[in-house]
Amino acid sequence: MARAVKHRYAVEGGYARGEETRARIVTAALKMFGERGFEAASTRDIATGAGVNAPALQYYFDNKEGVYLACVEHIAKCIWEAMSDVAAQAAGGHIDVGLTSIGSPMPLIQAGKLRVLGLAAPERMGGELASYPTLREQGLDVVTANSYTVLVPNGLTPEQLAFWTRALDKVIADPDFKLDLERNFWALRPIRYPESVKWMQDDYDENRAILQELGMLQ
Repeated sequence: MARAVKHRYAVEGGYARGEETRARIVTAALKMFGERGFEAASTRDIATGAGVNAPALQYYFDNKEGVYLACVEHIAKCIWEAMSDVAAQAAGGHIDVGLTSIGSPMPLIQAGKLRVLGLAAPERMGGELASYPTLREQGLDVVTANSYTVLVPNGLTPEQLAFWTRALDKVIADPDFKLDLERNFWALRPIRYPESVKWMQDDYDENRAILQELGMLQ
């Protein structure tokens, strides 16, 4: 998997404040990619938005793809830190209740510093999580899923779809993948095409209905 290029920074002069400059470029790129998409956003416009010249962007990221990958890493880092922060804040007594995935706070749960009130799963989990009740068991009809979706271009032939299905079947049977499932307390429930289309539409409709009920959508 390609990763964002991160160059070394000069100690004095030039790009001495490298981390700050790099962060400004990523912030500007997130806004530009969000507004215009990858193809329409230019490195010159990103550099202008960050208040740097075009060679500075090339110095830190090589090219537009490098900036894009840095944006992806930044988003992933923010999500991970947000989940970890909830556990740390709850363990430190800064908040009373937190909502997060089970993997990141598990060391604090095992150490007795956090207590699980309920799991937002369709049914009770097994293994180390078997003693924790679901929210449904406690009268709250709440189920959430952190799904990982593999997207492919539209218009693939049945043979091409079959190839990718076989490839993904090999991935989920891989011992390293199964080890990741165990370490993160993930439940493997593959949903294959075309059932995945209906699952995504149902999930979208359900969330939209909730937002409308809360008055957050017209």
